[in-house]
Amino acid sequence: MKYNINYGTALLKTTVRYGAAVLEDNNTQIQHDRKGSTEAPITIATEGATPFSLTGILIGGVNPKVGWNYLPTDPTAFTSFVYDNALIPGSNAIPSYDGTKTAAQLQNSPNYTLVWDNWNQTNVGAKQNVVYIALEFVNNSGKDFWGMNNLIRQGNTFYITGKLDPDVASQTKLDALGKTAEQYAADKSLGVDWPTAAAPYALPPYDGSGNTIKERRVFIQDHVTEANFVINANSLKYALIAVPDLRSAQISLGLSVDLEWKNGLNFEDIILGN
Repeated sequence: MKYNINYGTALLKTTVRYGAAVLEDNNTQIQHDRKGSTEAPITIATEGATPFSLTGILIGGVNPKVGWNYLPTDPTAFTSFVYDNALIPGSNAIPSYDGTKTAAQLQNSPNYTLVWDNWNQTNVGAKQNVVYIALEFVNNSGKDFWGMNNLIRQGNTFYITGKLDPDVASQTKLDALGKTAEQYAADKSLGVDWPTAAAPYALPPYDGSGNTIKERRVFIQDHVTEANFVINANSLKYALIAVPDLRSAQISLGLSVDLEWKNGLNFEDIILGN
């Protein structure tokens, strides 16, 4: 064999933190729409408190069948999802908010989920697939609160969704690369540690000469995609009690995504509910 063996799967590294000392629910909007009345939002403190626990991660846009090169074989079949509820012990606990600490200090212990590479062969040279993700939480706040459509009671499970876009990068990443957002979206090779002459291996997919096609996507085999989620002040307004349909581009998003790639794709400071 000419090259060393590498992993055929990709890996999603997930962390969560609180981004505000007080969270507001959707009570004001719900009461206005249903009763025409004006009420204050229900607030939930995160400073010195741990109101929610992470119990699962749902990853949409998964292709269930891959070929010999561990790439999807059917470009029309990105309709399945992965539900990871076997979280690494300790990763379900989200530390309480503390404005004196850094983002990294506020993150929970990471959880890791194996996923397939989501390369779409019909999009060569164009935009690769967007991936929708939902985080599953349990309400341990001691309060009932209003999500997007329904009352989420103490002890109940709820979900907040978001979109991982491989062509969107954080301003920090753009500054480091010296690129504009438009340049970054146009050059699909930026932001990923591809095989080099010093560390060569044949990473699929290949061009006509057998070289790696350097096109960024959310999940890349033998790479780690880091997703750092933030439960922000308005995140609860987008909470759902039913499992969202992660195949739909019309789902209500509760996550905005800042991307930074290291070994693979790195989604930093994903604002839940923004």
